[in-house]
Amino acid sequence: MLRAERSEKGNGRVYHIYFTATDNQVTGGSCSGSVNIGVPDTMKSGQSAVDDGQLYDSTLP
Repeated sequence: MLRAERSEKGNGRVYHIYFTATDNQVTGGSCSGSVNIGVPDTMKSGQSAVDDGQLYDSTLP
């Protein structure tokens, strides 16, 4: 899940999502990829989120 709330303070949010899918069958194939999702601070046309870099690492306990 991604946070959907918006705040007109700041410059929006950018999520960097990395994934790996593995086939546990005989072939054992796998693939990986990434996607970036921007959530602008407002719904105004032409607005985009600014990527300020990583603020949180969700792979750590």
